[in-house]
Amino acid sequence: MQPDIAGAAQRNQVEGTVSAVLFRNEENGYTVLKLDCGERGEITAVGCMPGAAPGEALELEGTWGRHPSYGEQFKAEVVTRRMPVGEKAIFEYLASGVVKGVRMGLARQIVDRFGEDALAVIENRYFGGQIDPGAVAVAAYAEVMARLMKAPATGFLVVGILPFVPGGGIYYTMEYCLSGDTELFLTTGIHTFGVAGAVAVGILLVSSITRLLREGRAPKNRHLGGEK
Repeated sequence: MQPDIAGAAQRNQVEGTVSAVLFRNEENGYTVLKLDCGERGEITAVGCMPGAAPGEALELEGTWGRHPSYGEQFKAEVVTRRMPVGEKAIFEYLASGVVKGVRMGLARQIVDRFGEDALAVIENRYFGGQIDPGAVAVAAYAEVMARLMKAPATGFLVVGILPFVPGGGIYYTMEYCLSGDTELFLTTGIHTFGVAGAVAVGILLVSSITRLLREGRAPKNRHLGGEK
C-alpha cells in the first residue's frame, strides 16, 4: 500500500526495518534505503543515517516528498535507531558487514549457534568496552621514546605490543575451524576478536591524545607578524 502524501508539508513518523541500503555517502552520512513498514509496505527513505544496515529497526520523523525520477520518498529529519530483533533481522544485520570481520557465512553460524542472543554475545565478547591497560602503557612508552630518540613511534610500538597479540586465540580459532567444531570456533574467535580490539583501542586512545596535544601546542611555535 502506498503512503498517503496528501499532507506532504506535515511532519510524519514512520517506523520499520531496513531491507536494503541503496546508496550511502560515507563522508556526510547521507543515505537512501528501503524501509519495510509492515502493513504499510516498503518505502524509500532518505536522509542522514550513517551506518544504517539491513535488519536494523528505524523510527523516522520527517516529511514526504516526490523525487522527479524516483517517486515518493520520506525525507528523514530525526532518526531513532533500534537494534534488530528476531533471528532473521539479526542475520541480515550481521551479514551486511556492519561488524568488521563478520560476513554472510560467519553471520549464519553465529545466529544458528546463539539465536536471538547473538548480538548480546558479540557486544559482551567483541565490543565489551574494554581497553587493555598494557597496550595503553606500551603505546605511551612508544610515544615518549619517539620524542626522545627522534624516531617513529611505530618501531617502539611493534616490539612492545607483540606480547599482547592473542596468538594462542588465533591458533585455536583456526584449529577449531579446520576440525569443524563450530561452537568452539565461534566462542574462541569472538573472544580473540575482543582481545585484539581491546589492544587496538588502547593504542588508538594514546595516539589520539598525543596528536591532540601536539596540535594544541602547535600555535605557540608559530611566529606572528614575521617576529622572531
